[in-house]
Amino acid sequence: MPLSSRHEITVEWGDCDPAGIVYYPSYFRWCDQATYRLFLKAGMRRDDISSGQWKEGTPLVAAECSFRRASQTGETLAIESRVSRFGRSSFTISHVFRDASGEVAAEGTETRVWARKEGDARSASEQLRSDPSGLRPPPHFVGRKERLLTEVAACVGLPAPARRPESPASAASSA
Repeated sequence: MPLSSRHEITVEWGDCDPAGIVYYPSYFRWCDQATYRLFLKAGMRRDDISSGQWKEGTPLVAAECSFRRASQTGETLAIESRVSRFGRSSFTISHVFRDASGEVAAEGTETRVWARKEGDARSASEQLRSDPSGLRPPPHFVGRKERLLTEVAACVGLPAPARRPESPASAASSA
């Protein structure tokens, strides 16, 4: 089953414009929050800032949102998120916002790239391209992160990526 997540938000007064409907930037904020929740569900943090500085992560390179109907203060929206496309250096996460009746209020997408501070976004992309499957992430996404890749591959109909051989140190510690 492809990796997905679902959570609910309540539209607050501050999420709305003077007309009392959701102000469009709120949807982009909610998409970003939903992406973070999706990454947490996969057992990974989206950006590595453990050293106090950003080193690696998944910067946003494109975002879109289509508004199907107006949502208002007090309304509960369910946000359903999933990885809908995985390319050689980028991936797209799709978000669907549904009201209590299940009607679609909005649909959004985010396109992100694997990136490292060393060099530029292409350095991580080149590392991905060097793997024939096109699904191998930078080293910090190995281990628990392979679940994400396996589920993303299933989502887009590709074979699961091959597991990397264990290093002698990790093999000895798991014995």
